[in-house]
Amino acid sequence: HSRLVKHGGVTVLQHLLQTSTSEECKCMAAGALSNVCTNRSIDRALVESGVLRVLVNAISSPNKKLVAHAVRGLANIFPALDNTDEHVTEDFVVSLLLLCGSSDISVVRHVAIILYYISKSSETRSVVISLNGLSIIESMTVVKKRSIDKLAQMILAHFSANE
Repeated sequence: HSRLVKHGGVTVLQHLLQTSTSEECKCMAAGALSNVCTNRSIDRALVESGVLRVLVNAISSPNKKLVAHAVRGLANIFPALDNTDEHVTEDFVVSLLLLCGSSDISVVRHVAIILYYISKSSETRSVVISLNGLSIIESMTVVKKRSIDKLAQMILAHFSANE
């Protein structure tokens, strides 16, 4: 994976994801980037390359497969970030909250992981509150998948502990 960053492969994948006219090509690029985001030893290089911005932009795509790959990539890299505030915009939070209602449980689980990490920041929590996102997160606690229910409870705990 580190050679992929070093030799420009990540840049090529980002370019394909942003500019390809082929939905299949975009999905493959997003899937490859998502896999690369699992490598903790290159997190900083990935962030510096702009991979977060590219994946954040991809989650608003109408292509469900592309969104699933992009959300998985973000869930893979967000735990490694020291400061999530600089990567979180209101539009990003809106997109995440909209994806909470996805019929794809894997997407919802990955969104919950991202929300967990970004909810540690008071700045992000205020964005979620201003968007009435707490009720959406609360609705995740009734999802039949225990891992999502548990994550939603942990996210809500960030809010209640900092009131």
